[in-house]
Amino acid sequence: MRQRAGEVCSNPTCQVSTAGPCGRDKVTSIGVGAHIHAAAPGGKRYSASMTREERMDIENGIWLCANCSIMIDRDVGIYTPETLRQWRSDAEQRAREGLGRRLGSLIVDAKPSVDRQYSMLYLAEAIAKSHRTQEDFLEGLDSRFRVSSLFVEGRQRIELRAKEPVSMQLHVMAKSGSGYAEGFRDLFDHGRKLELDIEDVSIQGSRLLSHILNEESLGKGKLILSAGVHAVSARIAVVDRITGNSEHVAELYGEVSGGRKSIGFEGKAFDGILSFGFTQENLLGSPKEHTINMRMDLQQWERQPLKSLPYLGRLVSLYKRLQEGWDVSMSLEYKGETLFTGSGGFQSCKSEIRDVVRFLTYTSRARSVSMLLGREIHFTKSALFSDHESSELDEVLMLLEGRGQIPVKSLRKSISVDVEYDEKIDQFGMLEDSQSLPRFARFIESEARAIEVFGQWIKLPQRSVEITGFTPKVKRKKWLKSGDFIKVTFEPADGFSVVRGYAR
Repeated sequence: MRQRAGEVCSNPTCQVSTAGPCGRDKVTSIGVGAHIHAAAPGGKRYSASMTREERMDIENGIWLCANCSIMIDRDVGIYTPETLRQWRSDAEQRAREGLGRRLGSLIVDAKPSVDRQYSMLYLAEAIAKSHRTQEDFLEGLDSRFRVSSLFVEGRQRIELRAKEPVSMQLHVMAKSGSGYAEGFRDLFDHGRKLELDIEDVSIQGSRLLSHILNEESLGKGKLILSAGVHAVSARIAVVDRITGNSEHVAELYGEVSGGRKSIGFEGKAFDGILSFGFTQENLLGSPKEHTINMRMDLQQWERQPLKSLPYLGRLVSLYKRLQEGWDVSMSLEYKGETLFTGSGGFQSCKSEIRDVVRFLTYTSRARSVSMLLGREIHFTKSALFSDHESSELDEVLMLLEGRGQIPVKSLRKSISVDVEYDEKIDQFGMLEDSQSLPRFARFIESEARAIEVFGQWIKLPQRSVEITGFTPKVKRKKWLKSGDFIKVTFEPADGFSVVRGYAR
C-alpha cells in the first residue's frame, strides 16, 4: 500500500513524503496504513456487510501521513468511503505517472499547496459555521423544533424534527393531478413520505415554518412530510424451507416508519447495491401479514473493470439460493430488542430471478476469464448475450482453469484423425516403430479464435488437445503424395486420457 502510493500521503491537499533517513543507516516513517471501513464494530465508517477478508484486503486501505490519518476519523461526514477511495486511486495514478521520471520534473511550488490546504480548511470551517448560525436562528423562531441545515447535491435542505407535540394548521391548495389527497392517505395510513410544492402550502401556528415557506416560495422548493422514523438494524439470511438450513446474507441498518394501517422498513446492503424492505399490516382483528421485498441496483458497477466489481460472488450465491426455492429471512432489532422476525419466498418471481442468475453468472464467468487472460473488461448492465454465448464463455473458463480432461467413461471408443502426408518424412516408420508402447500426441489449432464479452472482443490462445496412453493404427494407401491425408486411429491403452486446453 505504501509503495503503491509512492511513499507519499494520499490526501491530495497534503502529499507529504512519509519516509526519510534516520541516523546513519536507519529510516523513519510518518506514514500510516489507515482503514477506509473500520476493521471492528464501533470504528469509523464500519460496514457490517463486509466479510473479514474484505476488511483485511488492500482495497480497504489507504496510505496517509499520521496527521491525515487522524483527520479522516474526526469527520466521517466529510471523509466518506467514496472520498477516501478516490484519494487512493488518484494517489496511485500520480505514483504511476511519476514512475521513472526525474524528481525535478515533479517538484511544485510548496507555498501555493500549503496556502490551498489552509484555505480549504478555512472554507470547510466557514461553511460549517454558516450552517450552525442558520440552525440557531431558525430554532429561535420556534424552540419546539430541532433544525438541521444541509447542502445536498447542490441544493440546500432544512430538516425539522419536533421535540414535542406541535399544534398548527396546514393549508394545502389541491391542484388537479397533484395527487395530494392520495399522498395524505398514504402518509397517515402507511407512513410514506409526501412531497408538496411550497407554493401550494401555507401554515399557521409556527413562525419557523411560516418563515421557511416564505423564504422558499420563490425558489420552487418542496415541503416533505414524513412519519416518525426509528433507526434499526436488520439481519438478512436465506433459509431452505425443507431442511431448515440457513446462510447469512448481510447485516444492515435502516429505518422503520408506519401509520394507522401498516408499518414498513427500508435498508440497504452491499454498499447500496441491494435494498431490502418489508411491510406489515397493522389492522386490529386481522392476521399479521407481511411482505418482504428486495431490489438490486448495479449502477455503481457501470463501466468498472470486471475484476473490481464488489460483492459479485455474494450476489451470485444469494440469487442462486432464491432460484433453488430458498426463502429470505429478516430479523429487525431496535436497541437490542427484536421488533420483527419473518420470512418470505420469491416463488412468484421465478422468471425474474432466473434472468438475474443468468446475468450474474455470465458476469462472474467473464470476470474469471478477464483475470486469467490478463485482459481488462468493463462491465455494462446493458450487455446482451445468448445462452450459447454464455455456455461458450463457460467452456473457455473451464479450459483456462485446466478442467478440460474428458471423463474416462466418455472414452470408450478409439479416436481417428486425418494427418497430412509428407513424403520427405518417414511418417509411417515413426508411427509404426514400437507400436506396442503407449504414446503421447498433442494437437494445436492453426488459428486462434476471439469471443465477444460485454461488447468487447477478446482474442483467445490457440486450443490444444493432448492424448496420452494409446497405440497408433495407420491405414495405408497404395499411392500417396505430399498433401494427401492418411487416417491414424488412436487405440486406447493403459493410462488412456484426452485433455483439452489452451496452448501456452
